[in-house]
Amino acid sequence: MRRIVMGGGETSGAVVEALGVTSLVIGEEIDPAFPRLSLNATAR
Repeated sequence: MRRIVMGGGETSGAVVEALGVTSLVIGEEIDPAFPRLSLNATAR
């Protein structure tokens, strides 16, 4: 899987927890209050 688009706090939290994500990098805003997030490649 290369990309996921999701919205909603509870949904997003459940997805990142299920995937074992521990750190994200905040990028530019796609729309007001909607930032692009990427996996932090250096997080362990």
